[in-house]
Amino acid sequence: MNKTLLLGVVSIMLIGCGNNTMRSLEQLETRIDHVPDSVLHELSSMDGTIKWGEARALHALLTVRAQDKCDLLTGNDSIITIATNYYGKRGNPERRLFAHIYAGRVYSAAGNSQKAIELYTEALKYKDQTDNYYALGLLYSDIATEYSWAYDYVQAIEYMDKALLYYERTQKERHKVLAKASLGLYHLNNHNHQKAEHYLKEVLAWGELNSDKYIITIALSRLCSIYDETSNYLQLSKLYANYPLEM
Repeated sequence: MNKTLLLGVVSIMLIGCGNNTMRSLEQLETRIDHVPDSVLHELSSMDGTIKWGEARALHALLTVRAQDKCDLLTGNDSIITIATNYYGKRGNPERRLFAHIYAGRVYSAAGNSQKAIELYTEALKYKDQTDNYYALGLLYSDIATEYSWAYDYVQAIEYMDKALLYYERTQKERHKVLAKASLGLYHLNNHNHQKAEHYLKEVLAWGELNSDKYIITIALSRLCSIYDETSNYLQLSKLYANYPLEM
């Protein structure tokens, strides 16, 4: 076999391996929202085996997404940088969007709010190129959170309103409720007690309907703050009477 032919055979074999790897990663991508722990385990088993191209970038992106969903996200940017280096220049808009969202989350976890906002702003470039409303909801929610930590509740409300609009176009019911819980908190901190109460009553009703103790606790604690700040002791006493165990 001459050298040219050998190189051709090797190239075809490498392309085939690369295609198989991408197909495996794309299958994991479809499962990541449902079984992130399992996906993270499978991704870990592939560590060190993917050396180049989009497969390496997608592996990095999925790893950080799975870590985040398993509450294992850290402020170490070594993995997500692989994804942003690739998707910052090329790739489909949805993955480019996710790469910058999760890079923002990594820097937020590291306490670098300025860098997080820069990455979220970069992610906004792809908002009109995708119909993944869940991802767009995450993006606007994350931006709102950064502004809330800076005590800029006007901006936080503006971005969380947008997040809620996108979540309402998905089947992510709990994300919708958590967005409303955040809006309740932001309006409370901005001293708009009427709007805060409106959102938090909706959150409480959903929590009761779905027997979600975490959601119920959030709603009750923030409603108590409203009634305490406004000296509405009648409503406060009703909460204590109706939810003695949760209080």
